[in-house]
Amino acid sequence: METRKGTMRAHRAFIATLAAARAGPGGGIQRRLHGGPIGAAGGGFTAVHEPTEFFESIHALGGEHELFAKWLNAHVSVDESRHNRRNVHRAVVARRIPGMGVGLTAYTPVRAGETVLRLPRAVYAPLSADDAMANATAKVPQFVDHVVKVSNAMGAPELATHATLALHILFELGDPGSRSGAYLATLPGLAGNASPSVPALWTPTQIASLRGTPTHARVLRRSAFVSQAHAALFPGTDGSIPPEKFAWALASVLSRASSGDKMPYTFLPGVDLLNHGGVHANCELTAVKNGDGTWGDVEVICTKDVPAGNQLTISYGDESDNCRLLRLYGFANRGNVNDRREIELRITGDALEAWRASRQWGPGIDAARRAVLRRHGLPRLTSEFEHADVPDELDTVDGSNPGDGSNSNEKRAVFRDPTLPRGPPEEGPQEEAAALPRGETSSGSNGEVRWRCVVSHPSKRFPEMRRAADSSTSTAHAASDASTVLANTFGIPSDVLLASIRTHLMTGFEPPGPDGGEPDPRFPISERNEAAARAVLGEAAERALRGMNAALRPGDGVDDAIGFELDPLDAEQAGSVQNGLKSGEDWAAAVINLRRGQEDILMELLRHS
Repeated sequence: METRKGTMRAHRAFIATLAAARAGPGGGIQRRLHGGPIGAAGGGFTAVHEPTEFFESIHALGGEHELFAKWLNAHVSVDESRHNRRNVHRAVVARRIPGMGVGLTAYTPVRAGETVLRLPRAVYAPLSADDAMANATAKVPQFVDHVVKVSNAMGAPELATHATLALHILFELGDPGSRSGAYLATLPGLAGNASPSVPALWTPTQIASLRGTPTHARVLRRSAFVSQAHAALFPGTDGSIPPEKFAWALASVLSRASSGDKMPYTFLPGVDLLNHGGVHANCELTAVKNGDGTWGDVEVICTKDVPAGNQLTISYGDESDNCRLLRLYGFANRGNVNDRREIELRITGDALEAWRASRQWGPGIDAARRAVLRRHGLPRLTSEFEHADVPDELDTVDGSNPGDGSNSNEKRAVFRDPTLPRGPPEEGPQEEAAALPRGETSSGSNGEVRWRCVVSHPSKRFPEMRRAADSSTSTAHAASDASTVLANTFGIPSDVLLASIRTHLMTGFEPPGPDGGEPDPRFPISERNEAAARAVLGEAAERALRGMNAALRPGDGVDDAIGFELDPLDAEQAGSVQNGLKSGEDWAAAVINLRRGQEDILMELLRHS
């Protein structure tokens, strides 16, 4: 009971602090978010040095950036404690980049190894997670404990840090004396105002433009999680932190704060103007720790020669696909080589009959499939292959199958000449439910198998695994395991996926490979196997494309092709979505890039079907 009272007292103290910060006409937070006066944080500073092209270019962006440019110049231009060391490269300027917001470009060439921008600790420290947690712990320790407990209970312990920093910037925005108000006023506003940022803050119509893509469901789940977090953090405290402001602040933290092995978790004024370059990034961030354990200055170092007129970029994650980029940062890149698409393979008809061959001909079929996958380093497409391995003798390359009731020394060929007569199926009753591999679902009397897999962008090369001479070796096992992890995490290209499907649909009656042994799934195995494998691939791609298109049209509810049923759109809703996508705004360009990337992947699947 004492804990509960302590928590409620912390809530009251928290609310009182916020109310004081919001005092004045209109409330400080609301005013700042919409670009109104920001008090002493911005206008009270006088530039101590003549602005360089960098600060002038930020000032030219207009609006809140005018005061931000003055503030940044006063704090970052030079370091007086270090003999007036220049902190900004003379070639750096800020410009609006179509579809990417504001970015930094090289006015004149910048060479590798040169410092592009140096941010003193005194500038970013008040905006760091460390300072936010220290301040909150000093002022409302019971509330901090409450935030940690809620985060752990929701299965997201990292939420405690994110939420604390989010609440910290809300307080800073509401404080007329904030040291960082001029910067915070430049953060993208709430949904419905200029520059809606990440999808979690979009209007329902904007979110609906994502229908038919896996991103749609993830955005809805993210929004629901944030709502649940807000309700848990502020129970019965009406008027403390409005849900929309909490969502905005949390989204701002996730999209603008930086962290890493050589970086504190913090907002970086000016540095956060650098856009994402992925593997082609030409700059990197670094910071050093001082002797007392505190972080020192943050530096942006150029890693490649950058010609005049080119963007200066960092990486938001070298393997970031458009789904992640859009959800976290509000943009998507056309032709992103890291793009991927989750699809559902439905095994029916001839493919289903082939898949269930082991019911007729015994577990040697499954063993043979595993052997081929391992030898060629191909990924598994179903959890059926992830069960505890059968005895080693079932994995021998020659396909021997002792333990079938016959002499254990007798070897039964798994891959046979298809012209030879087939033997009788193995005896013994088998219940339908028990016969279904894990991941297989029954649908009607005929049943149905559904496999999920992630398909990569056509230009993304799948790492070539070393071909094992013997599929039973540890090398072969490791290659198959590694390829499975890579396929599930980063996606699998169409040709590799087709090879895996061919292997999963082998029945044991395919002709032998070129060396007289196992078939080579990189090439067609048999006419029947090829037809079944390509039918599975083509049907999945066609269904996904139909779902993407139908999801934006009025009519009946549609299946988005990965297992989620979508409510129908009426004519007015569909028209609003289409008009929004034609608006030319940054969010619309991001959605179009996302959808085109998904279509490119699916069209490549069709090409292989």
